[in-house]
Amino acid sequence: MAISKNYYNSIVKILLYDSTAAKINPDLAYLGRGSGFFVSDDGYIFTNRHVIDYCRGYCRYTTYNAEEKKEESNIDVYSPSLLLDPSLIKITYTGKAAIIVQLYTNSNGSSYNLYYAKVVVIDTANFDGAILKIVSDIKGNPVNEKFHPVPFGNSDSTEQGQDLCLYGFPAQLNGNFTLMLNDLSTLMFGKHSGFDYNINKQYGFIKTDATINSGNSGGPVFGPSNNVIGIATATFSKTNLGLVGGINDMYDLVRLIPDLASKLSKNGLISPQHKPDISTAMYFKPFFMPSANALKKINDVQVGNKVSKSIGISLGIMGEIPHGETHTIDPYVGTTPGGSLSTTTNGGHSYKIPTSGYGLSAEFSSPSVFKNQEKNMLTAFYRISYEERTMNWNAPNLYTAPLWKTTFQMNSSIKNNMVDMYLGISYSRVLGSGAILGLYYAVGLSTGGINEINIGTASSYGQTAPITYDARNVIFPQMVGFKLRYKAWFADVAYSFYTVKADYTLPYDYYQGLFYSDYFVTGQVKANPIYLTIGYTVFFYPKKH
Repeated sequence: MAISKNYYNSIVKILLYDSTAAKINPDLAYLGRGSGFFVSDDGYIFTNRHVIDYCRGYCRYTTYNAEEKKEESNIDVYSPSLLLDPSLIKITYTGKAAIIVQLYTNSNGSSYNLYYAKVVVIDTANFDGAILKIVSDIKGNPVNEKFHPVPFGNSDSTEQGQDLCLYGFPAQLNGNFTLMLNDLSTLMFGKHSGFDYNINKQYGFIKTDATINSGNSGGPVFGPSNNVIGIATATFSKTNLGLVGGINDMYDLVRLIPDLASKLSKNGLISPQHKPDISTAMYFKPFFMPSANALKKINDVQVGNKVSKSIGISLGIMGEIPHGETHTIDPYVGTTPGGSLSTTTNGGHSYKIPTSGYGLSAEFSSPSVFKNQEKNMLTAFYRISYEERTMNWNAPNLYTAPLWKTTFQMNSSIKNNMVDMYLGISYSRVLGSGAILGLYYAVGLSTGGINEINIGTASSYGQTAPITYDARNVIFPQMVGFKLRYKAWFADVAYSFYTVKADYTLPYDYYQGLFYSDYFVTGQVKANPIYLTIGYTVFFYPKKH
């Protein structure tokens, strides 16, 4: 009872807040919290370093979880080593947290004051400690009031089995900054369970069976004489025991602030018996954070990192830009079976057959063969497309001399379904802002020449026969093109070209009650369609064994 009555205005709740992030999304402004306690009447506060780490600089970023095959959002202290993480996709935000200190002004928690604080000293490695200083009230006004420091004990004189009391603000609620202000202080009681020098070989820890929850970190731990003998720091996961940093271990941090060192030595703070030869305490310096331009370049590299190391599956809607397919008919002179009439085709002439189409495409691309060059990628791909083409044969006249009593009706809208398959190689370059430009070449196999195509009808004496053409060989088209990708969306422009021999079937004149359809004319088809495809790509990292 004496601890809460005497020191309710000595312990503080430490909240981390990013006002810049609040302007983007208020839900992202609150970053975390912990506990602390006043050690001087002019506003110095002890807490854990990990409580205020985001003040040095933090980032929000997205990574790819290869095992669960999904993207994950993360927040952590910024470090250049993050850029070496192969699962990193994008850094979405960087910033630095401000410290807001909540101090209750009565023991029942019905009123409180808010202050801004700064980090003065931290231990960067050996000890999880930090010293803060109140700089203003929440409105930015100077603070002239006197605060209430806690008394110090000697952490090296504590013994196993002694009673301990943890005083702090465990996070009982989840939510935004305003909701976090509602949590009241909590006393946790337990025993001194012994010492540990394995987790922290430099200073060691005091173990306790008192529960240290999230939000307790940085709060004071009182010994049997109601003096502070340590700082609640962490929980050892295997045993669920709490780990308490000795209050004496803050000595090297305090030495960097001479006026504070003088005060605290009078209040009982002494140097620890067990400590490293070299202190890692230092004046606080925030991390050097990447500028907006540097962050853009980093993300450009990570876009390439994701694409270059992943398998891409692209689905698109494609359209064939209207063009003319060129048919060249070879010269031919035919004679009817009775020999009474000769017929001449319009041989040697070329016909532009208007052609257009639309369809769907799917593409599978491999990871890049270039290693550690995320801005330059060389990949192989397989593409398959289905297209419904429309041809207009209404214009051509395939005969120079009309056949006896025979009329011809050419088709103006001929549908032809095609399936094309391509294997290709692509070189891509990351441009910036998530954009990638790729150039590629591919060779393929087309089913466009497999089926005989009816291009018109010959009529005589009430009888009809089809006018057809059929590609003589399998079509092997080639393709060159470029693809512009923005994040997962892409636009693709491809120029395809091929030449193939063809047979044209032209009916004879009606003779003795029959149409003779063995009048075959050879020719050549040359096509160079241009395709525009718009679609979406899903990336998968190959599973590593």
